[in-house]
Amino acid sequence: MPKRVPELTALQLKNLKNGIHNVGGVKGLYFKKTDTQTRFFLRYSDVSGRHDFSLGSYPQLSLSQARKLAFETWQQIDSGKDPIREREEERKNKQRAAEEKRLAKESYELSFSNVAQQWIEDRESHDYWVNNIREPKCTIQILERNVYPFIGETHIEEISPEMVRAILEPIWQTKPSTAKKVKTYLRQIFQWAIALKKRKDKENPAQMDGTLGVLMEPLQKKQERKTKLCVLSCKGYSSANVRDSFL
Repeated sequence: MPKRVPELTALQLKNLKNGIHNVGGVKGLYFKKTDTQTRFFLRYSDVSGRHDFSLGSYPQLSLSQARKLAFETWQQIDSGKDPIREREEERKNKQRAAEEKRLAKESYELSFSNVAQQWIEDRESHDYWVNNIREPKCTIQILERNVYPFIGETHIEEISPEMVRAILEPIWQTKPSTAKKVKTYLRQIFQWAIALKKRKDKENPAQMDGTLGVLMEPLQKKQERKTKLCVLSCKGYSSANVRDSFL
């Protein structure tokens, strides 16, 4: 018959000297004390060999808690589970959850609407609009009406010239003055975000001398034709003459 390990009391455990000590109460439960650490371990064997499974540090983990945890670990082992693998999976799940939380927080903090708000606040804090106190409110209203519905929740890094074109296209012909303001605000916001490394991609998707300019060429051409048509009509040209002027 295996020799029964006497069960140590909490006081006896506290007074133990450095070394490895069986504490009793649960098979394989022992206590390791050194100058740098005091921990409970559970020693067990399975088909892959012998293992020393760390249960926790003392005194954060009390003797009674260690015995309870050791008993529960044996239940896992007896049911065919590997406590070391289970702990590793739990650790990975926590890391994944933490990473997802970090990415969600970053996605919110670096969403276009949030970055735009930071840009506005930065300008206000430096009295950029000191001579036009209505400008911040007007800027917000224009962004809320014409930009946020498209890219407000989009991460600043993911916004492309194609998205900017999609914002400008509905208002390019019908609200040219608003379109001009929207284009200017977008260019300034992205340039500010790039300067502060909130956007790592250094291409400004709202810069007309870049990709956006190429995408906007058909709309600009159409606007030029419309403007010319309006001018000719105002000068009293007939419909036929106006049509001939574009041929």
